[in-house]
Amino acid sequence: RGASALACLSGNGRLLVFGFDEVKPLASGGRGVTLQELEAKEKFIAALPIDERGVVVQGTFGGKPRAVPLAGNALAAHFGKRARKGRLIEARLKDVLGLAWPEAR
Repeated sequence: RGASALACLSGNGRLLVFGFDEVKPLASGGRGVTLQELEAKEKFIAALPIDERGVVVQGTFGGKPRAVPLAGNALAAHFGKRARKGRLIEARLKDVLGLAWPEAR
């Protein structure tokens, strides 16, 4: 797919996007790498490699499924450094369920 960044989503609806260059391989395996900082009792929902087409945040609002596509400037607002909290997505979602790739063009 040619992915160049990783999108991370928390249960509170915070999205953090950062480049793969921020994830360094650990020589002896180590204990892992923190992708996104979470608040107390917050859950990590998903991580997805993305390209310039962006990402789709999936959730529910009003009891109905909702998909929120983010690309371009809307996605750029969520770029940051690895292991940060990220920013809340602007779309209203009651339950955040996951991430998906945009449909192929």
